[in-house]
Amino acid sequence: MKYFNARILLLPGLFLVIAVLLFLGVQLHTAYSWLYKPMSIEKEFLLELETGATFATVGDKISRHVGDMSTLQFRLWVVHARYTGLDTAIKAGEFMIVPGMTPEQISRHLASGQVVKYSFRIQEGWTVDQLRSSLSSIKNMVSETAGWSDMKLVAWLQIDAPTTEGQFFPDTYQYVRGDSDLSILIRAYKKMQFVISREWPERAENLPLRSKFDALTLASIIEKETGKDSERAHISQVFNNRLKRNMRLQTDPTIIYGLGKSFDGNLTRKHLDTDGEYNTYMRRGLPPSPIALPGLASIRAALHPSAGKLLYFVGKGDGSSQFSDNLDDHLTAVRRYQLEKQTQ
Repeated sequence: MKYFNARILLLPGLFLVIAVLLFLGVQLHTAYSWLYKPMSIEKEFLLELETGATFATVGDKISRHVGDMSTLQFRLWVVHARYTGLDTAIKAGEFMIVPGMTPEQISRHLASGQVVKYSFRIQEGWTVDQLRSSLSSIKNMVSETAGWSDMKLVAWLQIDAPTTEGQFFPDTYQYVRGDSDLSILIRAYKKMQFVISREWPERAENLPLRSKFDALTLASIIEKETGKDSERAHISQVFNNRLKRNMRLQTDPTIIYGLGKSFDGNLTRKHLDTDGEYNTYMRRGLPPSPIALPGLASIRAALHPSAGKLLYFVGKGDGSSQFSDNLDDHLTAVRRYQLEKQTQ
C-alpha cells in the first residue's frame, strides 16, 4: 500500500518533467525551424565585417536591422554555424543582406566570399591626372599612390616609356571595399599592354609609326579630335598622311595638353605661336608622348586609317568635320564653318 502511494506521489513530478521537456522541445524546434525561415528584413542593407569577425559580431550588427531575433534563436544560430563549420569560414568585407534571406542562407552567404563589388569606369580621353584624381575621390578605396610622382609610378609599373600618359586602358574595373587605387592602375596598365600588343601586329602596311608607343600617341590625338565615331578612320588618314609627308600635325589638343593646368579654356593665337614640345603647329612629327588615354576604337583607327589623300579637316560645329585633300578647299571650309560662324 505504501508502495502504491509512492507511485501515485511520483506521477505529478513525472508529468512535470515530461511537460518541461515537451516545452523545451517545442522551443528548440521553433528556434531551429527559425533558421530556415525568412527574417523580417524590411530593406536590403550592407553588412560590413572586419578581419577576424565572429558570429557574435554578426548578430550584433544584424540585430540593428532585424527586431524578431531572440537570445535563444541567436545562440542556436551560433551553434549551427559552429557545427557546420561556417563560423570559422566567414570572410571579411561588405555583404549585401536582402529581404527574404534566412539565417542559414546568411551564414552561407558570409562564408561564400561573395562580397559587394563596385565598378569604376576609366573614360576614353581622360588624362592620367584626371584618372588619378577620380580614383583619389573614391571614399571606399585606399589611395596608395597618393603623393606619388608620375616618374615613381613609371618605375613601379616598369613602364618602358617616359610617362604613364596613354598607358591605362579605358574600361570598367570592379573592386571591393579596401582595394587600392594601385590595383586598378595595375589592371588597366596590363590590359593596355595586352590590347596594343594584340593590335600592333595587325596594323596596316606602310604606316609612319615606328613603335607601339607611337601608335598610342597617335591614337590619343585621334581620341581627342573625334566628334563622331564614324570619322575616326578619316581623322587617322589625315594625320598618317601628314606624318608621311613630314607636315606638321597642327592639332589643338596637343597644345592644350602642353599648357596643362594653366589652360583656361580659351586657346589663343599666342598659344599657337609659343614653341613647346607639344606644339604641333611649330614642331613636326608626333608629340613626345600620348596626350590622353585612347580607347580601342581610336587605337584601331590609328593602325587602320581609311584610304585616301586627305590632309585637312575642320569642325562643322555639330560634332562632325569637313575633310579636304588640298589647302584651297580647306580654307574654304574654314571660312564657311569657323570664320563666318564667329561673325554671326
